[in-house]
Amino acid sequence: CYTGTGEYFRGSVATSESGKACVQWDSVSSPYNTRNYPHSQLNSNQCRNPGANRNRPWCYTSSKTAVWEYCSISAC
Repeated sequence: CYTGTGEYFRGSVATSESGKACVQWDSVSSPYNTRNYPHSQLNSNQCRNPGANRNRPWCYTSSKTAVWEYCSISAC
């Protein structure tokens, strides 16, 4: 579970709410904007909320139509 906006969530969930696979955070290919989080030490494909810029943990997905999605993780 996560607290607040999930900025410090470090669970192992790696799929979005709709079941799409999450991509590596350190991917630099378009359309992913992972360079926006240079100090977050994101080197996995697990759901996170770096910089707490969204309401809860999320990830970039492997879908071309849904670039990012929230993850199905419960609040504590």
